[in-house]
Amino acid sequence: MRLPIALTWLESAPFLKKPKKFLGVGQYLAGVFCETYGCYENSHPTYDRQKPHRMVCFRPVIMWLATQHGFYSIVQKPAAQFHVRTRCKQDLENLIVLAALDAPIHHTKAGDYAWRIVVGQPGVSKIMAALATSIDYPNFKDRIHNEPAQRDKLPAYSQLWSQMLACQSAQESR
Repeated sequence: MRLPIALTWLESAPFLKKPKKFLGVGQYLAGVFCETYGCYENSHPTYDRQKPHRMVCFRPVIMWLATQHGFYSIVQKPAAQFHVRTRCKQDLENLIVLAALDAPIHHTKAGDYAWRIVVGQPGVSKIMAALATSIDYPNFKDRIHNEPAQRDKLPAYSQLWSQMLACQSAQESR
């Protein structure tokens, strides 16, 4: 599935951790083409020895969304339950208004992300649709620079942009 969001990123990319138990494609948000991330054949239940270029790892992923409304991490916890997490409460408040969600904001100091809402698949669909239809700019970094409530994230987004450019350059030089 291709998401028309300014930037998406996988937090639990295959090179960060050993694979978790393979539970089936339907339980994951996305599949990662493992050869891109340098995974090893013995670590993947879906590795095809006859077609290594087709090696795909379906494991739990975390989606990062950097948008003009805020920075979000979406994970699937129990089946059909998605946690939309943020480090800045205002980002989550922006999302609730944008997507017309009726979900309470939960706060915890113990979690990796301090604020979160919990929604089902329809809620995630509303979020994605709202974010996609809110794109009205030709340059993401310029938009962030011009949004006072988001401007403090620009250095982090610029650093990520640079790192991904380095990945692109490495891919092109192969």
